[in-house]
Amino acid sequence: MATRQNLYYDKYNKVLKLEGPHKSMLIGQWNESVTNLLWTTEPSLTPRGMLNYYPHCNNELFASQYPAAAAVNPPANIAQVPVPQQAAPLAQDAPYEAHRLRKMQNEDFIRYTAAMHIIWHEVMASFDDSIYSVLKSMAGTNNILTIDLVQINQYINGPAFANKTETNVVHYLDIITAPLDLDKTLQQNFESVDFAWKILVNQAPSRAPTENALFALMKTKLETNPRLLNSVERYIKSPGVTALNATFAGLKDFVIADYPTCFQDRSHARLAFLEDKDYDPNLKLLNKRIYPVGAATESFDPNETLALAAKASLKTISNEDWDKYQAYLKKDEARKLKKPKVGNLCFLHGWSPSHDSTQCKIMAADSKFTTAQKTFTKIPPGHNLMVDGIKCNVKCSPGVVPAP
Repeated sequence: MATRQNLYYDKYNKVLKLEGPHKSMLIGQWNESVTNLLWTTEPSLTPRGMLNYYPHCNNELFASQYPAAAAVNPPANIAQVPVPQQAAPLAQDAPYEAHRLRKMQNEDFIRYTAAMHIIWHEVMASFDDSIYSVLKSMAGTNNILTIDLVQINQYINGPAFANKTETNVVHYLDIITAPLDLDKTLQQNFESVDFAWKILVNQAPSRAPTENALFALMKTKLETNPRLLNSVERYIKSPGVTALNATFAGLKDFVIADYPTCFQDRSHARLAFLEDKDYDPNLKLLNKRIYPVGAATESFDPNETLALAAKASLKTISNEDWDKYQAYLKKDEARKLKKPKVGNLCFLHGWSPSHDSTQCKIMAADSKFTTAQKTFTKIPPGHNLMVDGIKCNVKCSPGVVPAP
């Protein structure tokens, strides 16, 4: 295994890790994680003191929580002294009382420097090697300790991570829609969806499903596992819960609490989740998944899914076939989401995305079509589609809609 450049990475774990190709979507949660660390490391500081001592906290999240403290001219009652400074050392033979007084004078400085030491290491441990190497290069020939929290914050919240690409967004959307993972606990399945959804809400709100839509997505996934049907049904029948007001959070809390109380048929043991009493990876037949209801009747691309359709009657498929089926669904969904092409009216071919009657090569080469038919390009008033005794074809080509 390759040696990690960031030697702090595995030694500290109080800050959300920024790692992987999609880490730009985690910056909001990282800021919140660091802010929480500041509070817990030195709780005696006031909100304004946090801004003075730790400039990192001067971000939108903190300002929204403590608008008065984050103001340019905060009220006097929440103003703080500047960053503590160490008093000049005393002579070794100075009176005891003088040493005792100097120690009290330096208490704020000692507490501050100890907190900064802890926080710096915790923050540095949150970075993968790609970030760590950049910070190290910023330090140049100096020790990386010279890179302070202000510089770190400016880099992480700066343009280097500002690009929330479509790939990043799709990554977290895929987590939300991915099938249940039987090698995780039921709670972990819920938490991974919850985590991905909150990232989208913070970083790409226009793409994040509503709480009710997220409930519907998760409900559909849960219903592919017979072990969860009773719990899902009980939640839906809960007092005050309807299809329009049901929430993902409500479903999560209810099902996680209810699921352990349900009788589980041993014939469904291969559908058990990690930590279930009857969980056994050897029973899952190479981790086969439940095949979605009605999938056998779908129209498949024969080049990719003919064998898959044949296996649908077995109600289970292998991981490889499952991945092929998911790829097919994504391709099919993308096709459905494509904007239809606007067609031109051809007397012979109907609404076509490529040509109208005047450009139709087939009619031009065939003398049986009249001049009027070859120049017919729009439906006349009264919808009289007869031209020289023959009706115009007005059917649309697949994926094409009539021009307005």
